[in-house]
Amino acid sequence: MADRYTYVPLIGLFIAITWSFIGIAHSSNILRYGIIGLCSCILIGLSISTHIQLRNWHDRVSIWEHALKSCNGNNCVANNNLGVIMNERGKFDEAAFYYRKAIEQYPKFTFAHFNLGVVMAKTKNFDEAAYCFRKVIEQQPELALSHYYLGRVLQMQGKNEEAISSYRKSLFLQPNLLEAQTDLKALLNHSGLTQKKGN
Repeated sequence: MADRYTYVPLIGLFIAITWSFIGIAHSSNILRYGIIGLCSCILIGLSISTHIQLRNWHDRVSIWEHALKSCNGNNCVANNNLGVIMNERGKFDEAAFYYRKAIEQYPKFTFAHFNLGVVMAKTKNFDEAAYCFRKVIEQQPELALSHYYLGRVLQMQGKNEEAISSYRKSLFLQPNLLEAQTDLKALLNHSGLTQKKGN
């Protein structure tokens, strides 16, 4: 369980401990100084602990790397999110590595398949990109973007008829998907075809 979820449930416990300390402190001067010393040590310890913990929250990479270390690397969400960060930074090989680790840990992780497909398309690995988008469609056939991206990849491979079919499927699922409308129209014009009414 993430430590941030313990804050609210522990409020009552901390109040009870504080009231107990106040009651004890009023009963004797010796106990009062002992409690002051104990509380000072606790505060110092918590300050050191906070300083150490803040290193893990320095940035998005450190957060997810810490999450991986906490569970011996077996965290598909952390691997996927590290892949997203690497992709944003243009480190496509590293992004693909993390996406593949996420898929290895959870083969039905739709977003990891989708993200890997995007990276494979960017690096012109069109066969693997198409495979990834087909896996997404297999798992979530109603996701319009996966049909659209598959269409883009198929078009890049010169498979125009299949690309047109994928674009039309994406628009059937999400009629206002502007990218699919634009690419379908351009491909139909390029192919000398006309867009069927309602598609």
